[in-house]
Amino acid sequence: MKHVQQQYTDNTAIQAYTDDFLIIAAAESERKLCTTASEALKISKTWSDHHGLEISKEKTEFLLLSNLRRGASIYWGNQRVKRTKILKYLGVHLDSKNNWTHHMVQQGEKDL
Repeated sequence: MKHVQQQYTDNTAIQAYTDDFLIIAAAESERKLCTTASEALKISKTWSDHHGLEISKEKTEFLLLSNLRRGASIYWGNQRVKRTKILKYLGVHLDSKNNWTHHMVQQGEKDL
C-alpha cells in the first residue's frame, strides 16, 4: 500500500488495515471534492484489481464532513458509492456532524 499512497495528491490520504481501508479527501468545492475523491478511488481500484483483490461494493460507503447541501457523487469504477451519515471504521463510529454522539451511544450500549 505504500506505493499506492505515493500516487495520491497532497489533499488525499489512505489508511488501510487488514481488509478495511479508508480514503480521506479534502477540497474547497464540491466539484474539486468529486474529482479528488474519484481520482483517489481510481488509484485504489487500479491497485486492488492489479493485486486480485475484490472490493465489496455493497459495503463501500462515504461520509461527507462538510456543509455542502447536495453532496458529492463519488464512484468506484462505474458504480456510485452510497453516502452515509454514520461510518464505522475499525470499531469507531464517525458521523457527519463530527460530534462523536453516535460513537459514545454505541460504546455505552456495549458496556450494558
